[in-house]
Amino acid sequence: MKEGPEKGYFATVLALGKQYTAEDTYRGVRLGCAEMINSGVTMVHDWAHNVRGPEHARAELRALADCGIRGRFSYGHYHGGPPPDQPMDLADIASLQKDWPSHSNEGLLTLGFAARVFGRTGIPSVHPMTLEVARRDWQGVRALKLPITAHISGDIEFLEREGMLGPDLQITGSRGMDGSDYEIIKKTGTHVSITPHSDMRYSYTLPKLIELLKLGVKVSLSVDTAPVAGSNDMFDAMRRTMDTQFVRTRDPMSVSARQVLEMATINGAWDMGVDDK
Repeated sequence: MKEGPEKGYFATVLALGKQYTAEDTYRGVRLGCAEMINSGVTMVHDWAHNVRGPEHARAELRALADCGIRGRFSYGHYHGGPPPDQPMDLADIASLQKDWPSHSNEGLLTLGFAARVFGRTGIPSVHPMTLEVARRDWQGVRALKLPITAHISGDIEFLEREGMLGPDLQITGSRGMDGSDYEIIKKTGTHVSITPHSDMRYSYTLPKLIELLKLGVKVSLSVDTAPVAGSNDMFDAMRRTMDTQFVRTRDPMSVSARQVLEMATINGAWDMGVDDK
């Protein structure tokens, strides 16, 4: 069987995502939820990155409700589009928010926004957007008072200057963070969720956690996506997080089991705004 970059995760997602009907989306989310529940996960952040239209978004919400899991549905883009200069469908997001009681499964589900990637230096090919469109999207979402999540690879100082950071933003992954980035994250109250599997498999770097913990930043733990992580097993994610920090620091006491357990439990609940539930 032929292997190589053209058969990797992003190439596969780009090829298959175009074929997904709303029914395919429903079944895929049901499958993902079943695996998480089987792994002991009680809340999911549905970073919905194949919303090809309003019907796909509602199919995902039906699947989450039918599974009975607690979760946040973050309305997102779809890989391979839309064009970099095309804004998100903010009208449909606003429509969902207005009608949210009929989608929330008696309060178990909340609504958020999954942003496309942007930056100063080059635009990733899987889900590009211009800075102008990013400003428009984020301003519209913030007017709705919805939380934002984004995969950011560096550019933390740039994002601060643009006014993009803040306690309503969750950055997923630690790729590209360095220097004063950690202090900026602490100062702005920006949330960070560490994704050990994808940090290593996407960018071949060890997740950067110790720097945030030393500053007292509250960090959550996630798997990003099961096809990359291999499973939705949070115990595996916790072990990988500890081992990677031991390797980075050459100190087996650099992070404790309690700290990582809190990242996977109460910190995750705090990150999703349900730590009082």
